[in-house]
Amino acid sequence: MDGPRALQLRKELDVVLDLLREKGLAVIVKRGLYTDTEVSFRITIAEERSDGVAMTKEATNFQKLAEFVGMKPEWLGQIFFWKGDNYKIIGYATNRRVYPVLAQNIATREILKFRIDTVIHCMEFPKLPETNTGV
Repeated sequence: MDGPRALQLRKELDVVLDLLREKGLAVIVKRGLYTDTEVSFRITIAEERSDGVAMTKEATNFQKLAEFVGMKPEWLGQIFFWKGDNYKIIGYATNRRVYPVLAQNIATREILKFRIDTVIHCMEFPKLPETNTGV
């Protein structure tokens, strides 16, 4: 197994997992690992709230701990703009000291970890993406 083959399998897996997404379930695939003979992915399937937020362990942690660390629980599921991309806040990883806030890139579905102060800044002082007006 090599990197390009593992990436191709990941894309094919997303097609299959879309069937579960169509049934109203949230499916989160985290980065995979591969060796010469196998590839593995961590997959989480969770119920979705009416606003589309997957109620994973990390989402529940965010709701419980947000105020304690200076954020707001209602930020869960909201979108912020950072370095040219839009990210949706999906949870709080209690085992991550420096980068505990989990957010999913809207375009690529990739999950990134953020510092608390970065998320607070992006949420309290939102910067809208620049658009070309053609003028």
